[in-house]
Amino acid sequence: MSGNDRYLLDTNALIYLLEHGLVLPKSMLFYSSISKIELLAYPNLDKADEGNIRSVLALMQEIRLSDDVVER
Repeated sequence: MSGNDRYLLDTNALIYLLEHGLVLPKSMLFYSSISKIELLAYPNLDKADEGNIRSVLALMQEIRLSDDVVER
């Protein structure tokens, strides 16, 4: 990877990353607002797991949904 690579991680990729404690590549990483909602809505999520999710997401850029997309 050149360091200029960009990746949009879906919810499954984020779950895998969180479960296996993988090191993030030196790339631009993105996630969607939907993935954030899905991760934080997991049943029986404890405070430690929520904190871990938020810490990992803080290292990436969120792609937010526009109002046009939300209204569809």
